[in-house]
Formats: sequence, C-alpha cells, structure tokens
Amino acid sequence: MNREIISSRQGIVLMMLFMFGSTFVVGAGGEAKKDMWLAIILAMIAVMPMCLIYANLISSFPGKDLYDILILTFGKSIGKIIMLVYIFYALHLGGLVLYDFNEFISTVGLGGTPRIVPGSIIMLLCVCMIKQGIEGLGRWGEILLPILLFIIFMALILSIPNLKAGNILPVLEDGITPVIKGAVSTFSFPMAETVLFTFVLSSLKSTKDAYRTYILAIIIAGSVILLSAIRNTMVLGSYVISLNYYPTFVAVARINIGNFLQRLESAVAINFLITGFVKISICLLAASKGISKLFNFDDYRFIVVPAGLIILNFSFIVTKDAMELRSWSEVEPYYAAIFQVILPIIIFICSKLRYGKVYNKGIQ
Repeated sequence: MNREIISSRQGIVLMMLFMFGSTFVVGAGGEAKKDMWLAIILAMIAVMPMCLIYANLISSFPGKDLYDILILTFGKSIGKIIMLVYIFYALHLGGLVLYDFNEFISTVGLGGTPRIVPGSIIMLLCVCMIKQGIEGLGRWGEILLPILLFIIFMALILSIPNLKAGNILPVLEDGITPVIKGAVSTFSFPMAETVLFTFVLSSLKSTKDAYRTYILAIIIAGSVILLSAIRNTMVLGSYVISLNYYPTFVAVARINIGNFLQRLESAVAINFLITGFVKISICLLAASKGISKLFNFDDYRFIVVPAGLIILNFSFIVTKDAMELRSWSEVEPYYAAIFQVILPIIIFICSKLRYGKVYNKGIQ
C-alpha cells in the first residue's frame, strides 16, 4: 500500500479539530470554577514537554508511527503488549466521545430518538471517511476549520453584551488547589489526548514538521478554548456552569441582539458535529492501524468497519449516564496518565538507549 501523505498544515488543522472535540460543549478546567482560564493556561504550559516527546518520537523514526516504534524498541512480544494497551485506549476514547455525541443530541434535540440511531450515523460517516485514508480527512478539515472558527468567534463577539467582569473576579479566591485540579483535568482532556497523533503524523511529508505541528496546534487550539472558557464564565458565572453539562450551549443561547439575532445555540451543535466527527475518526484510525499491525496485515482499511462497531458498542458500555461520566472525569486524569505520560516517557527513554543519536540509520 502506498504511503499516505498529509501536509504540516493539514496536521495542525486535524489536531486543532481533535482538541476542540467535545471540549466546547462539555467545557475544560471546570474544577477551577471562575479560575478555569488560569487552569487552561497552566495546562497548555504543562503539556508542551509531552508534546515535544511525542514529536521527537515521530521525527526520529521517519515514516514510522508509534506502533512501529514499539516493535523496533521493545521487540515483537513486549511491543505488541504495549500496542494492545494503546489500541484499547483509542477504542475507549472513541467510545467516550461517541457517548458525548449521543448524549448531547438526546439532551438538546432528539430526546425521543433511540441513541443507537445518531450513534450509528456518525460512526458510519467516520468509517466511510477513514476507509478513504487520512489524506481525505486532512482535506476535509482544511475546508471546515475556517467555517468552525468563524462560528466560534462570531459567538464570542455577539456575547460581549452579556459579559460580566464580576463573574471572573477575584482571581484565586478559592486558592491554588482548584486551579491545579482544573489544570490536571485540562491536561488529560483534551490536550495530552494528542498522543494519538503519534499514529497519524507519520504521514507528514516531512516528519521533522511534527514539532511545528504539535506546538502550533496546542497554542492556537488552546487559545480558542481559553477564550471560550472566559466567555462562558463571564456570561454564566461559575455556579451556573457547575449545574450545566453543556455550558457553551447555554452561554450562546443567551445571545439576543435586538430581539432579532438570537437562538444561535444551533451553531454550537454544528461545531460539535464537525469536531466530534474528527475526534472519533482519529480514534478509529489509530485503533484500526494498531489492530492491522498487531496481526501483521498490510492494510488497515478492511479493519475499519469492525473497529467502528467496537467503538459504537463501547459508547453504550463506557458509562451509564452523564452523572456517572462526571464521576469518571475525577479519576480519568490518573487513568489517562498511563497512555499520555508514563508510557510515552518510557518509550522515549528506551528508544534513546537502544538507538542513541544514530538510530535513524538503523531503521531505514
């Protein structure tokens, strides 16, 4: 099979859309309450060293993704065990995002529709896209990201009359502990979830662009998420945010310009459809590639359908309801740290010890 190629720009676009994912409707850093903006900034700073590790792994092994690096570094036996762990992570994360998608649709729009219906439709679209390859997803993202950013910034601008500075002041009223908790939560969701792009960015025209791709995506997407969090806090206040599962949806619903320009929350739904689709697709791609390499298949595309069915089933078993999902979010950073921090650092150190500064020559 010919190697799929995406540009650095497409890599940045896909990573931004991936990070937006369900973050806009669910929110980020809620544990920090009115200081969630500060938690997001700390998370952006904290995730940079891990992103540099992810990028270094990709750039040091040209044309190889993390699955290949595992086999090269640890051998087939241990490498495939770790490979299984990451396959599970991709499937589980895809199931969680798909659950968010179903829950959002059920809550704000189609309450009487069985959740299998919207879930199956979005999964079918993701399967069709990934069967076309990462190149198609990259071109699709380039077209839709400008539309999504336009919607986001128009919603921010139109929310200005509803902003109340008192909702965000005073800073650190509850101390630094909630901010740290919010930063840890934002670090694991959504920023360090970009570890899955170690299975995607091997398709870059030049894997040396992995550094640029990671850094720019984190800065740009993180800044947009930051502005959205500040808007939500200033419009709703931390107490109202704590009572709502979808604070962005509620904040945008309050836009009312001259009793004419209102009911714009449908724009939030459009954003979620776009970004949720990309995030599920990336999870599906990562899982499909892993399963194909686990069994030494030459092409991952015929694995996409069964992997999609697994994600669809996961979306019904990962959590029972939104309350249980909130409880899960309290332990999720510790669970995610295995895939986002601990394993990547171990892989990074072991690859350096095995190949040193000249291991590139050993894998050509």
